[in-house]
Amino acid sequence: MQKTFRAGQQVILSGIIKNNPYKGGLPQMDNPDYEILDDDDPEKPFDPYRRTVPIYRATAGLSVRAIRSFMKAIIDSCAGSLLDALPDYLVRKYSLMPGREAVSEAHSRHGSRTSMS
Repeated sequence: MQKTFRAGQQVILSGIIKNNPYKGGLPQMDNPDYEILDDDDPEKPFDPYRRTVPIYRATAGLSVRAIRSFMKAIIDSCAGSLLDALPDYLVRKYSLMPGREAVSEAHSRHGSRTSMS
């Protein structure tokens, strides 16, 4: 991975974290998926604790970033026509996010609400 990353570069890593019994039980991530954030990224500095970042499996010819962009465009164009699966009284009673907003948050790292603070 030393050839892939450079000091000071921002990346998004995702994967399963396991305790490594050979290193005193310290956590490690085996074969993580990663996305290198471009230096000219308009969202820099990226703060993973302030927003939801959807994780998609990349496929040949499509990067995770491209998939996120496509999903954001789809959600932005279709969210207005989504019907809530839950009745309004349950959404109010449990202070739930409306369904349209929840779908948008789950598939967009550009969401208006923070999911983790």
